[in-house]
Amino acid sequence: MIRLLSLKAILWTLFLSSTFLVAAQDDQTDDAAAPSTSQTPLRPVSISDIELTPGQLASNLQAQFFKKENFTAVLGVELVDSWGMDWKLLENPTISFADPIRISAMSQLHVRLANLARRRTDESFLTLHSRFLLIRDRIMIVHADRLDTLALAYFSKLFPNASLTPKMKLGGVQLGERIIVAQAGQPLLTYHVKTHSAGKLSSNSEAAKIVNSQELMVYRILENLGIGCQSHFFERSPEDVYISTLDAGVRFNSSLRSFEEGRFFTFEHYTKHIEAGSLIWGSLVREIGSEHPIGRDMSFVDQNTTSDERALHFFHEMTKLDLLSRILRLPDTLNNSGNFGFAAFGEELPMLRLIDFRVTEPREWTPIRIYFGALIKGNGFFRYDTVHHSLSYALRYRDRSLRMKTSLEAMSSEPLCRLEQAIDKAAEETALYIMEHPTFAQHTSAFLGRIAECKQDMIQNAQFFRQKLARWTPDQPDSCDEDYRRVFPQQ
Repeated sequence: MIRLLSLKAILWTLFLSSTFLVAAQDDQTDDAAAPSTSQTPLRPVSISDIELTPGQLASNLQAQFFKKENFTAVLGVELVDSWGMDWKLLENPTISFADPIRISAMSQLHVRLANLARRRTDESFLTLHSRFLLIRDRIMIVHADRLDTLALAYFSKLFPNASLTPKMKLGGVQLGERIIVAQAGQPLLTYHVKTHSAGKLSSNSEAAKIVNSQELMVYRILENLGIGCQSHFFERSPEDVYISTLDAGVRFNSSLRSFEEGRFFTFEHYTKHIEAGSLIWGSLVREIGSEHPIGRDMSFVDQNTTSDERALHFFHEMTKLDLLSRILRLPDTLNNSGNFGFAAFGEELPMLRLIDFRVTEPREWTPIRIYFGALIKGNGFFRYDTVHHSLSYALRYRDRSLRMKTSLEAMSSEPLCRLEQAIDKAAEETALYIMEHPTFAQHTSAFLGRIAECKQDMIQNAQFFRQKLARWTPDQPDSCDEDYRRVFPQQ
């Protein structure tokens, strides 16, 4: 395996250089010009520090920085005492930078110093604040380096004869990176690696929460249906769990036992490039026009698109995602145009891909009857009246009978016709991942309980939708529709 120098290593080198520079500048500062003689500067890296791990080095620097006199010299005793921080604990070099005490202190200081920075421009404060930001950045580099190390170790086992190159992630707030896999005779593979949704963010040092097994399960469901991407999980702790997904523009051809390269763009891309959008929605947007469908007679749209293969396919694909959003309780899909898109392979019609989502916690679950009533209404919790007008028409303003007919067809055909089996398989795969890794030993029971609860809820939801769609008729009011109107009379 050939490993190129990662961006994290470059950043780490630059950071060490900046530490030397700051220290050298401090040493050259005349005592008379110094903001405060009692402030303890960050010392340069010593030979003994080189023998420490990056995490230990960050902890030591924190201990040096978290001395009460560093803050009272600049901010005054009264203000610093009002914070109520336990400085003795913070000064303890044996406490890891990842300890909740340190994480909480960093978070509190970040907010307080940021607020003070709005009105303090004196050199002593700017020096204190800049040193805090340097330590915070170093901590994030440690987290990024750990992710990089774990990701390369994982993919080196997955692809033992490949060349792996880590690169920066393209967007999003979660800590992550990309791993590029080069193999002889195969297209380049890009795996997008990130922390779980409650994991570390790339922009601050907030404490990560324990991974939600419900989230892992949904990744597996989507992969099993072919609507999501190939997914991998690896971990350092119950809080540091990483999710890696193969780029949505690549798929594995099981018959050829090889990867096939296509093209993927998010729906957001198509809404900004209308001409390209015709590849996924055909003549639909041209028929709707530039105005929003609300309050307009749109019956002519379906009449003019009955022979438009791409428009009909678009209705079907968007309806699949609508149904999955309700059945799996995913509130951040169709109303976030960067979370889904279309993958095209050869001459095939572009296929739906869901690449990001949020899960709804069990304590926030709404009765499934309300979700089905919202489907009849064409809105509900997803605000389809405010999304791009192609979606708004397809899922809200299109004739109700046609929407319900498309929903039944979607539930009765691939891949949703096997949704219950995909849910059951995903629950088994997620439970196996949890049980096979001792990292989760203290939380295994809670994880497995959540998986079982979600599996039961999702399968019941799928069966409920399947049965209700099969029985729904346009000339007879549905009790779910009435239930929904009682809960949301304003809609």
